Amino acid sequence: MSNSRIVTILSFLALSLLSSGRTFEELKVSFEVKMLSIKKDHANSLAKLQAGYLAALDRVQKKLEASGRLDDVIAVQGEKKRIQSAVWPLPSLKKNSPIALLEIRKKFETTKIKLNRENASRIVDVSEKMGVLLDAQIKSLTRSGEIQKAKKAQDFMKALAMDQDLLEAKNFLQRVRLDNDSPVAFRIRRTGDNVEVLVRYDRNGKLSLESPVENVVEITGGKKQKGETKAKNLGQFVGAKGYEAATYIAYENDMDDSLLPPMAAISLEAKPGVTFEERKCLRFKMGTKAPNPRIEWPQLLSPLLANSKVRLEFAYFIPKENKKLLAFAFHQGVQAPLNSQILDQRGRWVEKSIEAEAVNDNANLRLYVENLSGGGRVFDGANEVMYLDDLKVTFLSFSAFVVEKYNNGKISDEAILNAEAQKALVVGGELVSQN
Repeated sequence: MSNSRIVTILSFLALSLLSSGRTFEELKVSFEVKMLSIKKDHANSLAKLQAGYLAALDRVQKKLEASGRLDDVIAVQGEKKRIQSAVWPLPSLKKNSPIALLEIRKKFETTKIKLNRENASRIVDVSEKMGVLLDAQIKSLTRSGEIQKAKKAQDFMKALAMDQDLLEAKNFLQRVRLDNDSPVAFRIRRTGDNVEVLVRYDRNGKLSLESPVENVVEITGGKKQKGETKAKNLGQFVGAKGYEAATYIAYENDMDDSLLPPMAAISLEAKPGVTFEERKCLRFKMGTKAPNPRIEWPQLLSPLLANSKVRLEFAYFIPKENKKLLAFAFHQGVQAPLNSQILDQRGRWVEKSIEAEAVNDNANLRLYVENLSGGGRVFDGANEVMYLDDLKVTFLSFSAFVVEKYNNGKISDEAILNAEAQKALVVGGELVSQN
């Protein structure tokens, strides 16, 4: 029999003995003392575990220092800082981390989960047995006509059933297992590529950016295909701050051969594969009568309600001799330029990168020539040209929406297949709700 189980039984026996001939107030105090004792024991166990892990990390670091392995020493130092800062759950270690670090980390995590499970079990056991004692006292007080005292005991029993520590302990025992195979919490879909994953509870029994994710067959909109992501946790899947994002390349075109869909030129002559200044690129020309001229990539971006962050990488060339086509910018719909970036360097090839978040509900990416654009108007571009090359649009962070909810690892609600009806769980890489 485990030590924690023996302590729990002794605690119950103590409560039982104390309940005999004692008032409700005395029983309540006895219970609160026992709960404080459990909390203190758990804190001491965790402190001892942490001290042992830090000592083991020191030993590993000294060996790595002796071997001159600077990068590995830095990795161990980073782990020590995380432990000293009480970070939990711990972020995954890199695959190329030193083997000794990987081994002792695994042992530390397994032991901590075991201690947390034992603590949760003690909380649940003592609380449930306190409920039994309270129920017996309520009946005894009622039979003796002490109704107000019976009601007071009953109110405490109801409050105990909804106690946050007790509820969290029960959830922890259901959601966190020693084999790390925690139950599924949600099926979610992210913006951009609309990949869906199953999200499991983290090592605290909660939903967090450290929650593990796994690929699954997509079902939103009637799809039945399995998307793929290399993300191991929710933070990576949605590109949260501090995580190595599992990015998605939404568009890539070297401009050598064609205007790859969904790219389209409106009121501009666009010719790919033009050789200019030692580059094969896209040349676009604006004639003398161009109504609302632009280059457009329909539905390439995410609307504001499904906020995502994208990076545009490209090269451009604006001839020095131009009198009309002097600058251009990328826009989301017709709003201000992405990240307020206006491209106006002339006479040479310029390599450029722009990062921007959604600014409105128009998902169209557009290229407008500055001062020569606008609906319902015709512009004179004097047959001047500009050049564009190697455009790549990458999603860096995502929003994510709930497709299915799970309870105890089983689907609890009917799947929401309509993307517009799905509720946000993550917006712009930030966890906003667990509901």
